[in-house]
Amino acid sequence: MALTFATMPAVAQGQVNPGASNTTTQPGSLLYAWMKDNDAEDPAFLAVIDSDPGSPLYGELLTTTPTNEPLTDAHHTPHQLPSNGHIFANSFRDGRTFIYDVSTPHLPRLKNEFERIEDYSYPHSFAELPNGNFLITFQSSGEENDQAGGLLEMTPDGELVRASSAEDRSTTDFIRPYSLELMPNIDRVISSSADMWQTQATEHIQLWRLSSLTLLDTIALPPGERRNIHQIPLEIRPVGDGSSAYVITWNCGLYHLTGIGGNSINARLVWDFSSNACAIPLRIGNYWIQAVGGDFQLAVLDIEDPSAPELATVLSLPDGFQPHWLAAEPNGTRIVLTGYQALSDRIVLLNWDERVEHLSIVSGFGQPNDDLPGFFTDREIWPHGKTGKATAHGVMFWPAEASIE
Repeated sequence: MALTFATMPAVAQGQVNPGASNTTTQPGSLLYAWMKDNDAEDPAFLAVIDSDPGSPLYGELLTTTPTNEPLTDAHHTPHQLPSNGHIFANSFRDGRTFIYDVSTPHLPRLKNEFERIEDYSYPHSFAELPNGNFLITFQSSGEENDQAGGLLEMTPDGELVRASSAEDRSTTDFIRPYSLELMPNIDRVISSSADMWQTQATEHIQLWRLSSLTLLDTIALPPGERRNIHQIPLEIRPVGDGSSAYVITWNCGLYHLTGIGGNSINARLVWDFSSNACAIPLRIGNYWIQAVGGDFQLAVLDIEDPSAPELATVLSLPDGFQPHWLAAEPNGTRIVLTGYQALSDRIVLLNWDERVEHLSIVSGFGQPNDDLPGFFTDREIWPHGKTGKATAHGVMFWPAEASIE
């Protein structure tokens, strides 16, 4: 088995913010933010931010751990902190993934990195398996973006365990694995297909047997009344009793997936957010919180009956705040948000109160240099150097606890 690892002349250690280094008490909550250098002249980095409201350093930057060379991108990480203390963070357009060890929470260590694995290239999304390994979507195989990728299991150190191709020419000639959702209680995995290079519009999802990584079914999402609502399926989350799931499309169609425990899958459109640029969702209990980028809002559905969701509430964001990434604290009461346009230079915290179905922006987090909320990333100096403005994408909370189901 051929693994391609980049040469690492030195393993990067976290650089501590001098203003925060005099604290001896570890906060009760941290944020890990995977950030790109905006001019791509300096390394991407993992930033550690104090998110403990009871800490004297609440909202302040504690540490940064850079990669070893400049990158053009910083994209996906896991949505929750893995219990094994390893964060896989990809620079998608560079085709590279970096492995951070956060066993010392406030001082992450860059442990390894990888590019192509055998013939598979451009990893995108990561999910921790029950055995502590990771299952990863790779968008493509071969030299160019002309062949389907697959699902690969890798150890926390980046060693390949097994791989399975997503190609299914009996159904479609164009599959590009994007995201995945593990359903170990029924020995299944569901993956979506969305081309990050935007060469073709996709509409397929795939069903796999988790134990063997056998591809069981590939289906196209059915069209709805609104044009292209079924295209570009993105994120998947289990709903109800865990035997069914939702998938959201870029064009804001929410589909209910059933039959997952068998060898075929059924999909039915159950909600139209009537917008586009829908991105990362959160499922917290009986609620579905959706980033609706085209309308600069977060929409919350009551999904107690997954076959018939109902609108619970909508949070309209400040002008230009295009939401994209959402991740929840393990207890489900706080959410971290990143995105585009006016959100590209800040990390925002939200409060979710299920009792009254109320979603709100936390006003006291971060040190913005304007009247808008959030931790401001448009700065010249970081703990690892004077590298200038940066943008966060994947962000998650520490500590790692039981995932929200």
